[in-house]
Amino acid sequence: MPQHTDPKPTLWNIAGIRPFWFVLVLVVALVIFLGWNWGKKQYGEQQQGHLLAQAKAAEAKGDYRSSLLSLRRVLQLEPDNVEAVRMLALQADRFNSPTALQWMQRLADLEPNNQTNLVLWAKCAMRQNELMVADQVLQRFPKDQRETLTYHRLAGAFAIHIRKYQAAEFHFGKALKLNPSSPHEQLNLATIRLLSAKPEIVSESRATLEKLMTSPELGREAAQALLTDHVRQKNTAKQLELAKKISQMPGSRFTDQLTYLDLLRRNQDSRFNTELNATKQFALQNMQNASELVAWMNAREQVQDAYTWAMSLPEKDRATPALALSIAESQIKLKKWEELYNSTAKADWQELDFLRLAFLARAQREMNLWGSSRSSWRQ
Repeated sequence: MPQHTDPKPTLWNIAGIRPFWFVLVLVVALVIFLGWNWGKKQYGEQQQGHLLAQAKAAEAKGDYRSSLLSLRRVLQLEPDNVEAVRMLALQADRFNSPTALQWMQRLADLEPNNQTNLVLWAKCAMRQNELMVADQVLQRFPKDQRETLTYHRLAGAFAIHIRKYQAAEFHFGKALKLNPSSPHEQLNLATIRLLSAKPEIVSESRATLEKLMTSPELGREAAQALLTDHVRQKNTAKQLELAKKISQMPGSRFTDQLTYLDLLRRNQDSRFNTELNATKQFALQNMQNASELVAWMNAREQVQDAYTWAMSLPEKDRATPALALSIAESQIKLKKWEELYNSTAKADWQELDFLRLAFLARAQREMNLWGSSRSSWRQ
């Protein structure tokens, strides 16, 4: 009589679960898990998009503090969000913050094949005089991109920063060959060739720059190059004539007027006081200009005059962060500690508020308020 043996026990027999139901439960669980992850990712991306929109809107209004807060929240959700890193890098660069270079590097690391990021990073490094960093950035350009117009412009500018004028002439010459009809390349090459030891090259360069002075786009830069040449040649009459012309050019900046004042002062010209008073009246139209004028006077031993003029302005104008900063510098130079304390104790300098606290701490220290000074410094 044949013997019957029990079937070999399986996991399903032991657990009392049929394979069909186990697979079904597993599939449902997997779908729920993947759906939850997808939903979480979608929600995170939507939140990042909303915060980026808030940051851009705040930036457009000049509210950089709110913009910064929104961008930081984006990076908490996604540390490698390229758009947030780019905005932080550009904002830091706009305010000449030392952190700008760190953000620029991070941006370049996130988008290693984006040449624009390298250009922004190198220019930022040169503006901050971090020439080793600028050199390292240039080295990051792939070899196949080192014969481009962008690279030669950048390398030429870097060569000027490190005073390798022959290298600058080489790169600007290469740029002009790549773009022979460009006034921009003509300007760069003519400017550097003003330093040539050959009189005929210098004369040719001056003629090029005088021609470019008629350009609506590059006229100011061409005139400034010629002005620098006149200063180098110690030609006082031409310095003052050209500096005045630059300050009246379309598209001129307030700094051009300050340059003219500087040359009048340096040459002890009798027109200085008249021009200074005219500049004060012009600066009333824009408190950023007023701030620059006070800072300029502070640096040229005219602190009392700067302070007297600034304090004659309406209180709402003096409360403008940029002007308040320049006034605080005047108060330190004049050792007006109580005035410095009063102007910084309850003010709001917006994105410059960390500087307000530093000035407040200095005033408190000079007034022997040591505890309060330490407290202000730590905020």
